[in-house]
Amino acid sequence: MSFYDPLGLFVFFTSKIKLIYHWVCKDKSEWDEQLSTNQMKHWSKVLKWLPEILKLEIPRSYMNKVCINPNDTLIYQLIIMGDAGKESLCTVAYIRIKNMTTSQVGTQFIASKNFIVPIRQKRTIPELELDIACKSVKFKEKLIKAHSIKFDTIVFITDSSC
Repeated sequence: MSFYDPLGLFVFFTSKIKLIYHWVCKDKSEWDEQLSTNQMKHWSKVLKWLPEILKLEIPRSYMNKVCINPNDTLIYQLIIMGDAGKESLCTVAYIRIKNMTTSQVGTQFIASKNFIVPIRQKRTIPELELDIACKSVKFKEKLIKAHSIKFDTIVFITDSSC
């Protein structure tokens, strides 16, 4: 299943839809079969989010939180966080800009990506954490190619204790 959301702005929403679809496939439900009570509960929650999603506003300028003059010295940091659960993986990227002249700091969401763990794959959380770490590195490469900004530092964050 695929959704056109190139920046991953709606990952929190689309991942829930993908998980519901995943659960229906896992249960080997027929196409005209009614959703289970649990699946229906999740689907109802997703439908309640729709009006809120339509109100969502995300500023696209990275510089809006840091006042910039042409002579200011700026430090650009790319921050990528990855996390894995038993059913899905997610990586999200932010830019942190520090104005060394004024000491102002701003952060801004760049993009995110999620992945649903295939039904037939039986993998441990440590394996999934390693998988999202690798996917986060590939995600970083795409982000660097897509930006004209030269990042001074790149930080990867994971909550894995494995």
